[in-house]
Amino acid sequence: MSIVRENFKKPLFSLLLSASLLGPGAARAGENGPIDWSGVYLGGMIGYGSGNTSAFDGVHSDDIGYSGAIGGLTAGYNKQFGNLVVGVEGDVAAASMSGKGDGGEDWGCGDEDICTFQVDWTATLRARLGYAVGPVLPFVSAGVAMGRVSGELDGACPGDNWCGSDTKAGWTAGGGLEWAFNEKWSAKAEYLFVDLGRAHFGDGNGDGFYADFKFHTARLGVNYHF
Repeated sequence: MSIVRENFKKPLFSLLLSASLLGPGAARAGENGPIDWSGVYLGGMIGYGSGNTSAFDGVHSDDIGYSGAIGGLTAGYNKQFGNLVVGVEGDVAAASMSGKGDGGEDWGCGDEDICTFQVDWTATLRARLGYAVGPVLPFVSAGVAMGRVSGELDGACPGDNWCGSDTKAGWTAGGGLEWAFNEKWSAKAEYLFVDLGRAHFGDGNGDGFYADFKFHTARLGVNYHF
């Protein structure tokens, strides 16, 4: 778990630093007049994700960390009421979050660390609530999440009860800061926690193992407002 925290510190620090730099620039952008956040927007984002999988075969358990880059497309809609901004946002992202470990002595993954877990892609659909301060929009968001996950405990994929992949649904919540640097473009820094629940990898008859997929993401994005 300590490895996961260390892996996540650098991108989280970058996210906070980016958010802090929005302040001075935002004040200058606001000199051209108030920003109207209402309307449709499209954009892209990149980031970093990190999590820790708790695997369980009915008798033994082990935790294996995973991490990696994410990147994808975003679409949303805002409606502004005074300073209050409400909206909905969806995104789809490719992911390369993966990790491996020895699985402990009970699973016998060996010296080559062939117990592996991976998140291949994610998608979210979230409600957003923000409070506009000139061109700056602090916000919180929460909603549903989906993702493709995979796991392997003995290096025998494919055709084995101890490996597989699954598409899981869960929930997500987080917040961030968005800055409109002109009437059409905005940049944002955002944190999301994603819980995809428990996946079962096996033959459907009880054989195999279970794994929980929960992870943190730090993301930077740019949006174009229509």
